[in-house]
Amino acid sequence: MSLVSRAVPCLTNEDFIRYYLPQERGWAYIHQFLIESGSDMRWPQTEANADGRWWNRVLKSFGL
Repeated sequence: MSLVSRAVPCLTNEDFIRYYLPQERGWAYIHQFLIESGSDMRWPQTEANADGRWWNRVLKSFGL
């Protein structure tokens, strides 16, 4: 709950976060907050799915 409150400062009502905010949206807020804060996010086993392989090609085209 603390991460959601930090990610979206206007969401300070604990009852709303616990009982009404969809879990998927909460995780999306946290994920975006961590990326914007500079955390290194890795997609595990990128070669195991089509989207991951596409991202690998994009990264290689930029030399990353």
